[in-house]
Amino acid sequence: MANEEHLAILKQGVEAWNCWKKENPSTATDLRGVNLRSTDLSSAILNNTDLSGANLSGAILSNVLLKSALLNEADLSGAILRDADLRDADLSGANLSGAILSRSQLNNAKLINVRLRGANLSNTNLSCAILSKADLSSTKFNQAILNEAILRESDLSNANLSNANLSDAHFSGANLNNANLSHANLSRADFKEAKLNRTILCNANLGQANLSGAILNQADLHEANLSHANLIGVNLSSADLRGSDLSDTILRDAHVSGADLSSAILKGAILRGANFNEAVLSHADLSSANLSNADLNAANLSYANLSDAILSSTDLSGANLSEATLNRANLKALKALDTNFSGATLTGACICDWQLDSQTNLAVVQCDFIYQKAAWKSESSQWEFAHRLPEDPNRTFAPGEFIQHFQVLADSPETVNLTFAEGIDWQAFFMVCQNLRSQDPNKFITIQGMEQKDNALIVRLETVEGTDKWALETNIKQLYYAALMQLEAQYQEQLRQCGQNFDNLRSVLALERQRSASLLRMVEINAKQQARQIQEFFKAPAGSASQ
Repeated sequence: MANEEHLAILKQGVEAWNCWKKENPSTATDLRGVNLRSTDLSSAILNNTDLSGANLSGAILSNVLLKSALLNEADLSGAILRDADLRDADLSGANLSGAILSRSQLNNAKLINVRLRGANLSNTNLSCAILSKADLSSTKFNQAILNEAILRESDLSNANLSNANLSDAHFSGANLNNANLSHANLSRADFKEAKLNRTILCNANLGQANLSGAILNQADLHEANLSHANLIGVNLSSADLRGSDLSDTILRDAHVSGADLSSAILKGAILRGANFNEAVLSHADLSSANLSNADLNAANLSYANLSDAILSSTDLSGANLSEATLNRANLKALKALDTNFSGATLTGACICDWQLDSQTNLAVVQCDFIYQKAAWKSESSQWEFAHRLPEDPNRTFAPGEFIQHFQVLADSPETVNLTFAEGIDWQAFFMVCQNLRSQDPNKFITIQGMEQKDNALIVRLETVEGTDKWALETNIKQLYYAALMQLEAQYQEQLRQCGQNFDNLRSVLALERQRSASLLRMVEINAKQQARQIQEFFKAPAGSASQ
């Protein structure tokens, strides 16, 4: 209960009350549970006053001094608190629904479980305020100062925080669905596990913010600054990120399917394992970004800059990369079924073990040279490319030569086409056959035929139904190139034992392989026995590997 003497003084009016407060500055004033509904207390001095449980609904409290006051569980609904000083006040559990607190001082205030639904806090200073589990839905915070404020698990749905300063604020677990945070300063803010569905964040500054695990479904983030932000596992499905700055952002395992990132800056971003299914990334800057194991199925990457990007084991099936720049990109084990690379630039990219099909479009690809091997170097913490093609460092691909090497011919559902653009070493190929049989003696694969396309030899294998053709092709290529290296080492050793040093051995072997591929009649005659052995080897029943 309130102190009756204190209440009697207050009832004499604000002027009498203020005089008494000034004469008794150290007296603890007790107005607990008083009914001051609709009372005009403008400019009253209520510092250090206990007003817990008081009814102040509709009261006029403009310019009131409530520093360090206790207002926990008080009813301030509809109250006018313009320019009020509530610094260090305790408003835990208070009801401020519909209250007007514009230009008020609430820094360091305790607002735990407070109800501010529909309140006006425009231009209010809430820096370092504690608003955990507060009901702030439909509250107006535009141009408010909330830096370092704690809003954990608060309900800010439909709240207006446009132009607000929320740097270093804590929003973990908060509900910001449909809130307006346009042009807000959210740098270094913590939004971990927060709900930001359909939230307006256009032109907001989210630099270095933590949004890991947050849900931003259909959020408006166009032209927002998200550089260096933590977006691990974030849900940005169908979000508007046009022109946003995501440079050096961590988007690992994020869900960005259907999002619009056209003209966005993702330079140096970490996007490993992210889902960009059907996302729009046209004209986006993804240079030096890490997209390994990402899902970009059916994504639009037309005119995107992917120079120096890491796309190892990335799924680009059905994606549009027309006119994209992929210079020096790591495309190891890339899945590019039905992918459109028309007009793309691939000079210096590493292309090994990638999965193409007859629908992969490589028309008008610009490429001077590529690499066929990528290895991770722990000492330099980066990928290093090797096995340049063309081998001669002074030579570049002639027009159409790149397509000749990598274009896959249309094939039947149960065939695998192996293209030997650099010629074929029949001894190495036979070694592959032996390896395949030792790996799975019960799998039958037959050579359906061979054909020559320009300077390349195509060996068509017929497979059994249900064979993973991509895995089989990758396995054969890996075994074949391993066999080549083994044979070359053997030739070098033989020359060494004979006291000879053949510096151009690799060039001579390459020329011989090319002759074996281009002179099909000579292959049929001179390699007839080996070809028959291979044919019979593939047809042989299990257990007959000895032949």
